[in-house]
Amino acid sequence: KLVVIRDILNLAASRYKAHMHGGSMIIDKLFADRWIEHANHPNKFKYEDFLLDKDERDKVSEIFGVRNIDITNDVKYCSNIGSSFVGRVMDEKENYLSRYKMIEIPEHLMQFITTDEVQSVRERLNYEQLV
Repeated sequence: KLVVIRDILNLAASRYKAHMHGGSMIIDKLFADRWIEHANHPNKFKYEDFLLDKDERDKVSEIFGVRNIDITNDVKYCSNIGSSFVGRVMDEKENYLSRYKMIEIPEHLMQFITTDEVQSVRERLNYEQLV
């Protein structure tokens, strides 16, 4: 099993934005608990590192025993379903790292992703700490 972990703040922002458009992307205690479980998995890599660092993409390719055909600079669309923020167009890499700054997640949902336990895991993974 190989786990891809994304900062819970940006993941929650994308889920919330998708939910606003009819997706069933719920932010609750189960969501936060699953994120913590995945973040603690011994065989994981960070989405952000994969996005920004070719060496990280090479490492993932090596795990699967395939050559990394790195075409990240040639791709002009996000994915088949697209981003909840920009649709299928490709956004700036930096924007993928700061989705949580682009939307206001209600406090009743933020309570699940700002617990001491979640923040401790975020800190261990070297994610930017909330002020």
